[in-house]
Amino acid sequence: MTVSSLQPLLGTVLAGAVASLPTILVVMCPAVHHAEGPAATVEMTRGTLTSIPATVVYLVSFVLLAPHLGMW
Repeated sequence: MTVSSLQPLLGTVLAGAVASLPTILVVMCPAVHHAEGPAATVEMTRGTLTSIPATVVYLVSFVLLAPHLGMW
């Protein structure tokens, strides 16, 4: 719901990229919990949530710069 409300500010591409992070965690958390235990799952989730600001900065930079750089 938060990502949906931020979509007008972020744009469709960036909002979609941010929205994918919880989906990735839904898939990975049970697998990590089964293989490594609850402590590893908490650590992975904490790391993912901590890295969201850097991910957003990277995606904003990419979305803004890509049209100006053209085909590589």
